[in-house]
Amino acid sequence: MAFGGGGNLILDTAVYLEFLPGKYQWSLTFMAAWWGFGQMIAGLVAWPFLAYFSCTEGETCTNANNSGWRYTFYTLGSFVFILSLLRLLVIRLKESPKWLLSQNRDAEVVTIIQEIAQAAGKESPLTLEQLESIGPVINANNSNKYNPISIWYHIKGKYNNCTSQQFILYLGLFPNPKMGFSTFLNIASWTLIGLAYPLYNVFLPYYLQSRGAKVGDGSTYTTYRDYAIVNACSIFGPIIAGGLVEVRFLGRRYTMAIGALLTMAFLFAYTAVRTAAQNLIFSCIISVTLNIYYGTLYAYTPEVLPTAHRGTGTAITVASNRVMGIVAALIGTYADLTSSVPIYICAAAFGGLAIISFLFPFEPQGRTSS
Repeated sequence: MAFGGGGNLILDTAVYLEFLPGKYQWSLTFMAAWWGFGQMIAGLVAWPFLAYFSCTEGETCTNANNSGWRYTFYTLGSFVFILSLLRLLVIRLKESPKWLLSQNRDAEVVTIIQEIAQAAGKESPLTLEQLESIGPVINANNSNKYNPISIWYHIKGKYNNCTSQQFILYLGLFPNPKMGFSTFLNIASWTLIGLAYPLYNVFLPYYLQSRGAKVGDGSTYTTYRDYAIVNACSIFGPIIAGGLVEVRFLGRRYTMAIGALLTMAFLFAYTAVRTAAQNLIFSCIISVTLNIYYGTLYAYTPEVLPTAHRGTGTAITVASNRVMGIVAALIGTYADLTSSVPIYICAAAFGGLAIISFLFPFEPQGRTSS
């Protein structure tokens, strides 16, 4: 499941962005709200099933008295399967015209753009002759078959001698110092948050309990109820971010900085939690502020990556995020869970993310992504 979902994640933003006119790019940030929506649905499904159809401590668990998790999987699996069929058979997602252009499939580019225009009640003036008159795109991988070497070209780049009638496709993710710096900061951002967010989830409950806090009764009912509520709150983070990124003096970079600094502040404040109600309130607030940052980064990364290398670049950043999630799990396994040090490291990491947000060299606000 993780393999399939992880592969889908990096393609959604790229495909969505490549169909968007520049004036609607803010909606890419807003789209991250569906993360929280999906997790809320998962929590609402799991909450009753796991609370009422699970075996209790000390009881022998069998299929008959412990089917809650199975009912949860059946329900969510069926839901995702139905959505998959809708995507294939009803929505009929079209191939990205920009990607087709990079593969010299000009006729398909014209056909798809004309179909999109007709669906909007308009007519596209683009013709096949216009595209062919410009010349072909130089593709370092001339074969239509998958070639692992092409991934290296996307990262490093491959320069070609070309005439004015040809485009260079493979400039890579590090074609010049400014673009290389941007790519590096994107990878660093995803890496840092990949460590900080799991650490927050792993360490904070143990830390609070070691300080005498009553953060809940520990029951399955309360756990999944709170999970559903917190993820319902997370929907509002990307919605707020979608508005902030269009404010002239904020843009993407300062919106990320605001989200990271607010998250850092509430993480520090969270260490003072002593009751279950406080725990739920602070969890909800952090869920909102965190997703102001996360939702904006989710959109910003594909926006500032070159079109021809967007898939590879997004894959590298998200993979870095997941690797640090593994590191956080290992730390949680072997570290002292009652120590306050990981909590402060986690909060400081969000401060580091705010600094990185200020350092990003590109601001996509008001521009159409390359």
